[in-house]
Amino acid sequence: MPFLARFENQKQSLKKEKIYLNTVILDSISRYSSTIQNKNIQVVSEFKQDYYIHTDVYLFSIVINNLILNALKYSDKNAKLAISTTDQGDKIECTIIDFGIGIASKDVGKVFNQFFRSNATEHPEVKGTGLECR
Repeated sequence: MPFLARFENQKQSLKKEKIYLNTVILDSISRYSSTIQNKNIQVVSEFKQDYYIHTDVYLFSIVINNLILNALKYSDKNAKLAISTTDQGDKIECTIIDFGIGIASKDVGKVFNQFFRSNATEHPEVKGTGLECR
């Protein structure tokens, strides 16, 4: 059963704590190092400073892992993946930019629909079912 469905069914409570955002991102990059090496992806990370946030580290890690994995999955070989964090006053913004196949403009509003995949039939080499965090 996908993680999101399990989480919704069990009505899990959030365990908020102070976490180091940069470490969560770097851990995720490390987790996918074999994919990065196999596809010869150039990962560029830019952290303006050390950022700490209050959130559920487990759930937040799942989100970051999913975003980075998707960026890698949809990137061609020898591509670039840029990750940055910046202070936007009352919030911290994390940007993950890949230079892969992209999302059709008509589908951008649907990307947070569970299990949605833009043009899935046009890219059968990319496995997955959409937003399914593990």
